[in-house]
Amino acid sequence: MPKLNFRRTHALPLPDASSRLKGLVEEFVDKYGHLVKSVDWSNDGASMKAKGKGFKGDFRVTSSTVEIDLDLGLVAIPLKGRIEKNVNERLDTAFEG
Repeated sequence: MPKLNFRRTHALPLPDASSRLKGLVEEFVDKYGHLVKSVDWSNDGASMKAKGKGFKGDFRVTSSTVEIDLDLGLVAIPLKGRIEKNVNERLDTAFEG
């Protein structure tokens, strides 16, 4: 499976960074919920695992970084470029200086 890795640094308090990441995930689920099978947040809200049709994802936020690792299934391979562009744009908007 092709892998996509995204990383951004931030200077936000951890609860704010976690909230922004959660907002991005919720936005995706609202728009593409038919593709999402599960979204499981850790108790501290600093990490999340998602699975769905054509992807698996790990999402993490620390005091200085936000990281997203996506494994794309065969169904999503033709959309790899679009997915990469969209995630980069969303991260840039949510975590810009």
